[in-house]
Amino acid sequence: MADTPPPAEKRDRSRLRLWVVVFLVLTAGLVIVALTRSADDDAVAVRLATAQRESLKSVVRAQGRVRARRQVSVGPEISGRIKSVDVAEGQTVEQGQVLFTLEDEQLRQNRRTLRAAVKSAETVVQRAELVEKEAARQLDRDAKLVERGAVSKEQMVMGQNRLALSQADTASARANLERTQIELARAQDTLEKSVVHSPLTGTAVAVGVEVGQVVGSLGTSVTDTAALGGLGFGATASASTDEVVVADLTDLVAELSVDEIDVTRLAAGQKTVLSPQSGKDDAVSGVLERVGLLGKEQSGAVFFPAWVKLDPGEKLLSGMSVDAEIEVARLDDAVVIPLSAVLPADKEKKDRVYVASQGAFGLAVALREVTLGPADGDRVAIEQGLDADDRVVTGPYRALVSLHDGDAIKVMDDTDKTGDADR
Repeated sequence: MADTPPPAEKRDRSRLRLWVVVFLVLTAGLVIVALTRSADDDAVAVRLATAQRESLKSVVRAQGRVRARRQVSVGPEISGRIKSVDVAEGQTVEQGQVLFTLEDEQLRQNRRTLRAAVKSAETVVQRAELVEKEAARQLDRDAKLVERGAVSKEQMVMGQNRLALSQADTASARANLERTQIELARAQDTLEKSVVHSPLTGTAVAVGVEVGQVVGSLGTSVTDTAALGGLGFGATASASTDEVVVADLTDLVAELSVDEIDVTRLAAGQKTVLSPQSGKDDAVSGVLERVGLLGKEQSGAVFFPAWVKLDPGEKLLSGMSVDAEIEVARLDDAVVIPLSAVLPADKEKKDRVYVASQGAFGLAVALREVTLGPADGDRVAIEQGLDADDRVVTGPYRALVSLHDGDAIKVMDDTDKTGDADR
């Protein structure tokens, strides 16, 4: 039987083992604290954001003007002085209704003179036809007398010459009658043009003529917005001098200028929100109808025209300037993060983000490749590669681009003034 240590010796051994355990624990703690402090000292200061689940839509922004799809600028086709103005701005007019008239007394006098000239020319033609008929009858009689030997052939030749002369006189008289009739028709047409009519049913949105004003010949310019092919977009509905502008205000469209960078994202049927520049609270809805095929350079950039049909009943006025947001993509219940967290793809790498996680010695990052979805301003949807509640590094940019997979990080204090470099 082995010797049993006395109780005092057992207590000393237990106390020794306890102190050894305490020493080891304290040493491990000090090592951990030292390592933690060292890791914290080497950690990169960053900002973090948490991925959220929400709906996100991607929009293309543009500017433009509201105008009627069909609009006409009506001016006189002849020069003259305004006799009467038969329409006021804002008045509804029917197709064919008189808009204004020119003084026409001289035109009427010219028509009366030409009518008399036509009658005189008709009389001359009738007289020439009678003379020609008589010359033909005389020649026929001389021919019969020559056959019987009653007259000489020389007299028949004279008769032939008389007939030829009378035929020439008749042709000249008829030509003169035709010229006079043409002049009368032209005078009638000019007189009719002294009364200017509306070529369509609509509203007189601008009246640029007044009684007593001398106007030049302009004609009528019809604008069909749906038929435009990329030139002239952005025109206003104001009238210049000598014109009345008539527009069909029941069919309005917004004529937009879209940057060439965004135009390939547009397609007919996309929902559009239009906000008058006078106030965002008056936003209205519409649908993108068509995108023009011909761009136009403005201040060094190229813009393409696009037309948005306004929904019926929307309260916008022709000529208003509008800001447009065209919805080109939409995701519901998407994982959304700040766009600043994404390191864009290049020839060797895909789009990627740094995700923060808690490790044994503090926060560290892991590099993940992601698939981007629609973007809206400074937010972007992540279709693959992230889950909701993942925390991603959003900046500063210099810190973001210098990170490596597994690097230690620390969250920046709100008072840290480190700025982002331009991306």
